[in-house]
Amino acid sequence: MEDQAQGLRALARKTNTGAILEPSNRAQSPSHRARTIAVTSGKGGVGKTNLCANLALTLAKNGLSVILLDADLGLANVHVMLGSNPRFTLEHVLRGEKSLQDILHPGPFGIQVIGGGSGITELANISDAQRERFIQGLACLDMLADIILIDTGAGLSKNVMGFVLAAEEVILITTPEPTAIADAYATIKVVSQENPDVRIKLVVNMASSETDALRTTDRLRMVTKQFLHIDLKAFPYIPADSTVANAIRSQKPLMIAQPGAPAAKAIAKIAHQLGYGDRPARGAERFLSHLSRYFKRTAEEG
Repeated sequence: MEDQAQGLRALARKTNTGAILEPSNRAQSPSHRARTIAVTSGKGGVGKTNLCANLALTLAKNGLSVILLDADLGLANVHVMLGSNPRFTLEHVLRGEKSLQDILHPGPFGIQVIGGGSGITELANISDAQRERFIQGLACLDMLADIILIDTGAGLSKNVMGFVLAAEEVILITTPEPTAIADAYATIKVVSQENPDVRIKLVVNMASSETDALRTTDRLRMVTKQFLHIDLKAFPYIPADSTVANAIRSQKPLMIAQPGAPAAKAIAKIAHQLGYGDRPARGAERFLSHLSRYFKRTAEEG
């Protein structure tokens, strides 16, 4: 396993141009533990995957080893955002044909991507045996990454909640639209009830102005404080920016296509506030333990 891990680290340090980045000293330590961060949303269409992909690139550009896990099992599209086409995806892992290490796909700036199997709808209702096989495969990821970013599906399904509740940190993205705000609140309520210790931070996306973003943030802060007794924290907002849609259409990440765009600068600020690795992490092993425990409990509850 160590030989394989060394090979994967070397592969992860290669960018699309073949340049070599310095490896993270933390990721080479046997005692190293990766931070697990789930990026989620109450509803679809709010820019969750775009944020997740470009956040991964920003963190990697700043010297971290990053694994981007596309955990939207029913509608995976991280690879589309990155303009890549992984040969193997989670479908092959869940069917027992490949291990998680086998399907790691190199991306820009040395990130490693675990594809979710776009359009394979049956993965949204995977069996307990398939899920357990996937969970056990996560155990080896600590030695390969400083941060594991998990792009979950939207909403409150069993699979989405499993990934969100297992992660040590959660980034919740919404827009100023009333339906998105209501669904964001519902997510905060469910997550906080299931795991009172979870760290949730809000990102308001597609805001027309700073005032628009602050209004949305204040509204969510008020209701979460009043009804859930939670002091909701927020990252910098991401402004509405036409370059985002252009980058998505060209299948070229915003951080590469237009790194000076307003939305790209906002994502860079979020990455900076997230921190570049100084915070103690619980690791992939604890993540998989929580994930396994959640699915076993929900299965027993019917």
